[in-house]
Amino acid sequence: CVPVVVDNLSAQVLLSYAAGRVPAGYVEDVVAASDPRAAGIDAAARLALEMIAIPGVDGVNLSGGTSGAGAAALATALARVSTVLRDGAPSGTVLRDGAPRPMPVLAVPA
Repeated sequence: CVPVVVDNLSAQVLLSYAAGRVPAGYVEDVVAASDPRAAGIDAAARLALEMIAIPGVDGVNLSGGTSGAGAAALATALARVSTVLRDGAPSGTVLRDGAPRPMPVLAVPA
C-alpha cells in the first residue's frame, strides 16, 4: 500500500492503523510542508515509483483516510497520484499500453 496523506486529519487516520508500516519521516514531512496536499501527492507518487521500480512489482495500491477537506478532496488527490504514475513510470518501465515512460519531474499544482 502507498499511503496518500493530504492534511493533518488524513495523517492522523493513517497513523491510527499503520504507524509502524509508514516510512520514517513520511507523514511528518507532508504535514510540515507549506502545502501538505501537494507534498502528500508528491510523496505518494515518489514512493509508488520506488515500489514499481522493484523487479516483479506490477502495480501499487493507493490508500488514504479521510481528509479535512472531505472525501472528494482525497479522491482527487488519489486520482492525481494515479495520473502521475500513469504518465511517468520509471524510465524503461513498460506500462500496459506497451509504451516506455520517462521518469517524471514531479510538480503538483496547488
